[in-house]
Amino acid sequence: MGELAEKTGITKRTIDYYTNIGLLDAERSVTNYRYYDPTMIERLHFIEQRKQQGLSLVEIQHELNITPYEEIDVQMLRLKMQDLEHDVASLLYIR
Repeated sequence: MGELAEKTGITKRTIDYYTNIGLLDAERSVTNYRYYDPTMIERLHFIEQRKQQGLSLVEIQHELNITPYEEIDVQMLRLKMQDLEHDVASLLYIR
């Protein structure tokens, strides 16, 4: 990610955000490093250009034929995490 940031002048934080919302594709190494295809440089320039023209990231996703990620219901996620924590605690208590 650092090399991509260096080549494009776009911050690592922005690149990370774009990757997390699906605008950029990255391969993960065994050590969990992200590796970007050289075409992602062109995509980053395209994204930044379209943002300067006033498009939102959702509009850019549509232009790139990328289905935007649905919003996660945070409350539902918290409840699921609590259930899992309870299950783990129960398993640990049994042993």
